[in-house]
Amino acid sequence: MKLLYSLIFSFVFFTSFFAQEIKSSKKVSQYTQEQEKRIYDFSICSNKNYNKCFKKTDTPDVFDFSKATDEKSAKKVYKKQLSKYVFNNLDESIFNTIDKKLNKKYNTFTINLMYWTNNKGEIIQELVGSNLRGFDKNTHDKIAFLLSKAKLNKQSTSFSSLFINKQNSISFKLKKDNETNSYAIIKRKKKKKKKFNINDSITSPIYKGCHLLEDIYSEETYKAERKCMEHYISKYILKEIDLNVIKTASSSFTKYGIYDKKIKSYAILKFNKTGEISNIKALSMIYELEREIISILKSIPNVKPGTRKGKPVNVKYHIPISFKTSTN
Repeated sequence: MKLLYSLIFSFVFFTSFFAQEIKSSKKVSQYTQEQEKRIYDFSICSNKNYNKCFKKTDTPDVFDFSKATDEKSAKKVYKKQLSKYVFNNLDESIFNTIDKKLNKKYNTFTINLMYWTNNKGEIIQELVGSNLRGFDKNTHDKIAFLLSKAKLNKQSTSFSSLFINKQNSISFKLKKDNETNSYAIIKRKKKKKKKFNINDSITSPIYKGCHLLEDIYSEETYKAERKCMEHYISKYILKEIDLNVIKTASSSFTKYGIYDKKIKSYAILKFNKTGEISNIKALSMIYELEREIISILKSIPNVKPGTRKGKPVNVKYHIPISFKTSTN
């Protein structure tokens, strides 16, 4: 009888173990299969000559608008397919870089990319900005190279004009699976906007130019306060910015025949509970412009902090900063 129980236990144990192995190998094989779609393999190139990283003999086929029915769906298809193309061509060294910047709570990292397309719809490699550039330029350069190789299909499409000679951006979130040590693109959940409650007595951070709106609690007042602060921050940056940086940025665009165009960069920041500015970031196609924006934001004086029910709170801002390229 003991021998029988022993045999049954052994059978259950090994069956369970084998099942776990199959489950684990499935996850790994799915990830490996996804990476087999690579067109470029950075492990086979050297000295940053990324053109030698070409893995397949066929031309990259990135976009397919056959399922697009209108401009909105075409833009959605374009961004989705471009994100997938970039992700499928990321190599181990890039994932190692991302590992260091993961959101520890959710095990995620969001890649933000900003770029300009020429009159053929090609992304100009020099005019690519990313949130990776500030802490790992080598990784940024690889991604900028990938974007520059993502061309619109040769077949004519009624949606081509949407992606020609324009500034554009994509953003996608990656989540790491610690069990398989692999990544996947995940859907970004839209944050539900909280309904304004007058009983919360919400106020925005207040700069001296916006002080007339204080102590009046309404949704309209709060929006006006935020708009006032956004205007103040944008105006402060444009007032303090080094004109030589603007000149350099503008020349980078005119080099590619981009004249008299409105170029946007973004400042991302937070006013904390004491009214101090923190968590300063910037995203621009021109790195010098990013650094200049960050440097200026650090000099913004403290403001009266935002409040909720009379208590100080942190308040985030995402502010566009625009300038115009030179005319020919």
